[in-house]
Amino acid sequence: MRNEYSIQFLCSLMGVNRSGYYKWRKRQGKINQYWQKRQQLVSLLKAQHNRFPSYGYHRLAAVIRNETDLLFSDNLVHKCCRQCSIRSKIHHYKYKKTGRENTFYPNTVAGKWNAKRPLELVVSDMTILKHKGKLHGMGICFRYIQQ
Repeated sequence: MRNEYSIQFLCSLMGVNRSGYYKWRKRQGKINQYWQKRQQLVSLLKAQHNRFPSYGYHRLAAVIRNETDLLFSDNLVHKCCRQCSIRSKIHHYKYKKTGRENTFYPNTVAGKWNAKRPLELVVSDMTILKHKGKLHGMGICFRYIQQ
């Protein structure tokens, strides 16, 4: 429509400054400074994620801040990680108490299954099976041996 009407008239009709229109026209197809910094941060995040796949976005941000002089918030890093589908690969380990694995007791029965009165011989067994990271079949079986 600029061939039929003047730019000044069209800008006043749209409520836009004439200088703002020319600035918009000049930057067509160019990425502004904000998006350039964001793309740079995304590339740094991808490189650090490949180096440390178990780090979350807080720790990735700390590593990038230590290695470069860039200033950015953790919230921006979180947005960039979501945009690029960067997720930490965290391994959850169950706490294992140090020490002996099994407690062994002396074999007091030793094949002598002859009890003189009820509940003189009591034998127990505890079986735990681990399947796909979960404990199954936990239970205690008591066997009362009577004559």
